Amino acid sequence: MLCRIILLLVCVTVSACSDSGDDTPMNTDNTAMTDPTSTGNSAAGSVAIDASVRLWTDSNLTIDYTLTNNGSFELIVFDVGFTVSTELGENEQVRLLKAKLDTGNTLFEQAPTIAGRNLSPEQTINGSANQRIPISIDYSAPLVSGLTPDAIEFCVGYGNADDIIPTTRPDGTYSLNEDLQLQTLICATLIKP
Repeated sequence: MLCRIILLLVCVTVSACSDSGDDTPMNTDNTAMTDPTSTGNSAAGSVAIDASVRLWTDSNLTIDYTLTNNGSFELIVFDVGFTVSTELGENEQVRLLKAKLDTGNTLFEQAPTIAGRNLSPEQTINGSANQRIPISIDYSAPLVSGLTPDAIEFCVGYGNADDIIPTTRPDGTYSLNEDLQLQTLICATLIKP
């Protein structure tokens, strides 16, 4: 019963946050979404994203975004640094991620890591992401490259700090491809202006 109440509150929060209240047209489908594969995160649905295209040329894409924690839990957001990962989402749509991700069977000389930053309740953080165009998909077999999409899905990963902090590595980072079940994705669809 408690899970149903929490799910209802999450749905209400996502509905309330999906309209920015600003009548200015933007080149983003500013609908907050969470990854349907993520589970077990009590913070799911408590984050709102506002993303926009700063620059989209034939050779470069720059995205500016704001995340707001509308919940009551301290969060860790996996968006530190300039690295953006790429994958093909549903319907073969290009997805740009600042998040933990499954690297498949890729072998690394050193375990890949990602840094995170705290996002307290009722707080907002800003960030940006850069991607070269044409786009190559990370960790894909066979290699997918040369993509020049007119729309992309931009996602940022986050998780409940109480769940994430115990997984911190000695250097203060987190494993890129482990504990994926502790992460939720918040996404926005961006269209080339």
